[in-house]
Amino acid sequence: MFSPEQMATIHELHPEVRSRRGQANVAYTVSATLALGDDSAFRWLYDPTTGHMRAEILAELGQLRDPDAIRTVARWLCTDRPRAKDAIVQIRGTRRQTLPPPDTKALATAILDTILTYRGQHLGTDMQHIDQAMGLIMEALIARLCPHNGRETA
Repeated sequence: MFSPEQMATIHELHPEVRSRRGQANVAYTVSATLALGDDSAFRWLYDPTTGHMRAEILAELGQLRDPDAIRTVARWLCTDRPRAKDAIVQIRGTRRQTLPPPDTKALATAILDTILTYRGQHLGTDMQHIDQAMGLIMEALIARLCPHNGRETA
């Protein structure tokens, strides 16, 4: 947790935050922003030049406490850009070590279930439609997960 001195500083800087939980969230947010620094890779979460921040997500990230862990999870968040609610669930799962590891077979099953559900709701969906959709999915995944697509950046 935070020392009484740190909490007193938070109270001085943010007197509008009255509850201990709110003050702790501010302290966690500060911890996360310090871990992220001014690295442009984390601008989606925190931009020190504009003051823009996703406070709810940063407060949750700060609870990881380890700056390396904060940066590792932040990299994933800045790549995937999940909704705040989803990001918080995943950060908590990381912190509590309750998220299951990736499972290729489970992912394939989830994708197949989605396709079969879609086919049941859209009669006439054939293998050509599915093949074209899978191609579009791969393009979108590459663009989202590998934004530089093998190209060097300056």
